[in-house]
Amino acid sequence: MVCKGGGQLPFDAAVHRDPELSASDIRHLHRQPLSPTPHIPDSSFYSSGSVLFVVEAPPVISSNVTKTKGKTGENIEIEVEFYSRPAVSSSNITWTRGPNRVLPSGKFVISLEIRNINTSFHGVDIQVEGYAAVLKINEIAEGDFDIYTVSIENGLGTVNMSIQLINTDPPSPPLYLLQKDVTSSSITVQWIPDPRRDRGDTYIIGHRPADSDVTTYSNAIPDDMEPVMAYTIDGLSGNTLYYITVQSQNSDGSSQPLMISASTTTIDLNYHSVSMLKKLNGVLNANIRVLSFDRYES
Repeated sequence: MVCKGGGQLPFDAAVHRDPELSASDIRHLHRQPLSPTPHIPDSSFYSSGSVLFVVEAPPVISSNVTKTKGKTGENIEIEVEFYSRPAVSSSNITWTRGPNRVLPSGKFVISLEIRNINTSFHGVDIQVEGYAAVLKINEIAEGDFDIYTVSIENGLGTVNMSIQLINTDPPSPPLYLLQKDVTSSSITVQWIPDPRRDRGDTYIIGHRPADSDVTTYSNAIPDDMEPVMAYTIDGLSGNTLYYITVQSQNSDGSSQPLMISASTTTIDLNYHSVSMLKKLNGVLNANIRVLSFDRYES
């Protein structure tokens, strides 16, 4: 307990650590003037003063943010606000990434700031002079997206808090886009998604005839997390060249598109149609040429 005020207090003051103190106890404890008694002459004097209680305890973290976002190439600061009595210095702060300690370097800058912070004491919101442990990461690289933990020690205890740095770059495009199947009115494409993709990504397929500038896009196609995905574009014109694109997207944006070209067939022929044409060609001794077909069906 730290005492302050004018005059000699009529009781002894000492440092006091009491977790049951209320917010009103912490603010100011006033000693009321002593009332005259028959045993004290009128000429006697009395004094008054105030007492300010300062509770010493392990650090208390006031930040509640456990995730923060960044993009490749940007600089970012991860901050954790806390209150501590006794006071702390930079030597009391440790940052780690997994099992490894983060040391100051050109990549990482570690600092401790003194600032007013909002906290709660026994259910009462108050503002106190506290601290902010700051970890600055310069020019974020892909390998920097990870979980960072700060440890704060003040001689009476240690507290820890972990914050995950999340990549908000647009998703990577699929690795490959290939033609799988064609008919006179459809083209089926397949692609290999980036294996580093997040669950929740979707894909958009676009197509346009080679002689048109108008692209038609599909609805969002959910990622089924399979190694290969496929999609069939229906309602196309026969014997037509199309440009087809695929791009991945999520809440952070869309990737660059991949593009291929593919042509629909002139007509669709099945196995029986081809057999009949061959027989007819032999009977009539005619030169009937099968222009194109996409598959045989038995």
